Amino acid sequence: MTAGLAAGRAAVRAACSCQGLCRWQRVEAAQILCAAVYLLLYARFGVSGEFFWFSILAAMLLGLAVTDVRSYRLPNDVILWVCSLGGLYCAAGYMEWKLSAAGCLTGIALFGALCLLSRGGIGCGDVKLAGALGIWFGVRGILQITALAFMAAACVGSLLLVVGRKTKKDPIALGPYFCVGTILTMLCAG
Repeated sequence: MTAGLAAGRAAVRAACSCQGLCRWQRVEAAQILCAAVYLLLYARFGVSGEFFWFSILAAMLLGLAVTDVRSYRLPNDVILWVCSLGGLYCAAGYMEWKLSAAGCLTGIALFGALCLLSRGGIGCGDVKLAGALGIWFGVRGILQITALAFMAAACVGSLLLVVGRKTKKDPIALGPYFCVGTILTMLCAG
């Protein structure tokens, strides 16, 4: 647990510091969550290539989630790292290039259309993140991540409306729900 917490702290601090949008003292919950995700990934995959790759992706996604909650932005440099590492994940033989490219295009097309239809509700960062995650998980995976993300966002958004923390006009960051959907998809992979 201590090693997972230390690795989670380092990874989330690195992911959050790219834009200087959050201080590490404010993301301790994300660091603990990252350690918990590492433990779940270890329980699912053991010491393996999947554990290595998915642990890196989970840390970057948790950093993106924290940044998105605080600023409603998904930094391009972190998304570029997600894309680049997704390409390396494919090169290592964990995903076929054709499936990866199809997943990327599906994510971009789906969220690009939603971005246009939502008139600002879904931003370009969400479109880019969907494409990046499509590289990692292919068409089936990005569709599963999208469904899980929207279900989680609907549940939390409804709860926030009921308790009065948000109104219908208030924005809700989609990044944390992408993170949830991706982690659930990772845990169900293989």
